[in-house]
Amino acid sequence: MQSTETGLLRTAASTASSVASEVSETARQAGELRRAAISLVEQTVRDNPWSAIGVAASVGYLFCLMTRR
Repeated sequence: MQSTETGLLRTAASTASSVASEVSETARQAGELRRAAISLVEQTVRDNPWSAIGVAASVGYLFCLMTRR
């Protein structure tokens, strides 16, 4: 009976280690995507400042309309 428990514990530990590794890799990839998205947004705003101001003003106006009550 004890060998079965030991086997289950090893399997659980192996699975936990595998999941932790996958979560770490996913978090790293998400960080890379975040940095790429920030870079793209910054470049777009630099290239089109007036469009960015218009979009920001529009979003702010819509937000005010939705939260007015």
